Amino acid sequence: MAADRAQDQRDLLTAFELSAARYGLNHLHYDLRRMKAHGLIERDGKHYAYRLTGKGTKVSLTFVLFH
Repeated sequence: MAADRAQDQRDLLTAFELSAARYGLNHLHYDLRRMKAHGLIERDGKHYAYRLTGKGTKVSLTFVLFH
């Protein structure tokens, strides 16, 4: 589990060109909990992977349009 989250963090850092000092593993855990609480993401079965819900897709598209 921790290895999966660490890999997720590395993927995010690479994709968004962030430093590990700027976006730590604790911050990633916090963000995942908040997105789950708001119904934006859900677990993909029994895996430690997440996917956007319908609501999450709409919110993401809104952010992309305004960016």
